[in-house]
Amino acid sequence: MPNDTPNFRATMARQSRQSTPGRPHPRDTGGAPHQHPDAGQRTTPAEGAPVSSNHNSLRADPQGGHHRVSEARGDDRWKAREDSVADHSSEVPDVATGPGLDTVHEPANTPPLSDARSIPENAPDSFHGRTLGILMTDGIDDALLDALIRATTDADGLVALIAPMAGGITTGGGVRVVADQTIDDAPSALYDAVAVLATDAGAEAFAEMHPARYFAADAFAQAKFIAMTAAAETLFDAAGVSVSDQGMFDLSGPGDAGGFIRACHAQRYWKRLA
Repeated sequence: MPNDTPNFRATMARQSRQSTPGRPHPRDTGGAPHQHPDAGQRTTPAEGAPVSSNHNSLRADPQGGHHRVSEARGDDRWKAREDSVADHSSEVPDVATGPGLDTVHEPANTPPLSDARSIPENAPDSFHGRTLGILMTDGIDDALLDALIRATTDADGLVALIAPMAGGITTGGGVRVVADQTIDDAPSALYDAVAVLATDAGAEAFAEMHPARYFAADAFAQAKFIAMTAAAETLFDAAGVSVSDQGMFDLSGPGDAGGFIRACHAQRYWKRLA
């Protein structure tokens, strides 16, 4: 048998003797908990021994040897810890002496700002290859939508039309416009600038849509140039954007589209983040 060896037989015999009636196992506490003062492992003071509420610990003494720090319960314990930290802190300047290291040098000066590493200073003055996301509702002005698309393409930019639903929208002139994306899958982070063309009813519907509010709030937070019709202010108010700056443009008619796209050449309205 693989276990029939002298060592195995000796081990089995020893275990048999320890479990023999009348010879309890050395660790057998008779069912008492281990901390039992008589039968268990002694973790409580012996009878008659002095009892102290303090917990004592040893800490290295920088002058040689050790000294004892008494950490009493409550405020005394925190005081002992503060003293220990302060004691070690006072030794920090002496650490470099033993190895012969130089003393700590003065903090480095803050380098000057570099225009070469600045995004605003090096942004191309162009909307070439950039994308304008146009969020639109039913009933919007045909001429305004056409002017915005034309101004973007004339600047070599791209246009993404966004509607509440996949079927697109119908303009005030009865023209059916097919959308590239729906508001549910078109966060403003996908676009370099955004425009919101909405009627009063459309803006109120957008104000009830979480994705639309998210679209408006993020476009503002990301310092993007924003153009909107007057009715679209309802959406921005619902999104918590109650301020206006020079990066936000009113689209009251087709003539406002060109100025907005020219401003978009700067990529972002950085002052909003200053």
